[in-house]
Amino acid sequence: MINAIGDRRALPIVLCLLVLGASIAPAEDRDLVVYDSQSIAAYEERTARATQVSMAVLAGWSATNLALGTTLWLTSDDPVQAAFHQMNAGWNIVNAALALPALFGATRDLAAIPSGRTVGEIRAAQNRLEDAFLFNAGIDVGYMMAGVYMIERSRREEPNAATLEGFGRSLILQGGFLFAFDLVAYLVQRRIAPDS
Repeated sequence: MINAIGDRRALPIVLCLLVLGASIAPAEDRDLVVYDSQSIAAYEERTARATQVSMAVLAGWSATNLALGTTLWLTSDDPVQAAFHQMNAGWNIVNAALALPALFGATRDLAAIPSGRTVGEIRAAQNRLEDAFLFNAGIDVGYMMAGVYMIERSRREEPNAATLEGFGRSLILQGGFLFAFDLVAYLVQRRIAPDS
């Protein structure tokens, strides 16, 4: 006889999945924990400081790549090296455009503590940041794969082979740095969460 779930043999599996799902689902009573204003401010400061430090690291990486990349691009006689440094400089215009507003925002947030936000509001913002770091880590893998593809394409008889190889090497370097950066930033944010 078939029940509403389907074959009776599937019932133990469905029950196990339901129990497992209930055990890993977020606890509804987390919001019932009472935090005093001092602990809320301390948590808020830790999240803002972690964001500030991570964005300062990204801004420093960007500034270094912009300065070195531009200089070495303009002075290199090797077309592969010139393309590599050109891409490093160009790529880090985007990194700087992302890092600097976030750095200034985190600095502003630090100056405004206590902000009056609840732990739930702070945690929700932190969750969005964690999600962004994880999502970006996935994209970073794509950058590295694109770099490998460009290097492979450069091995063919193409007039722009040196540019492809240089750009590919740069994508691998930039993607690798960003992958490590995003994972570390995620783990740091995750570690300071009150419920982790």
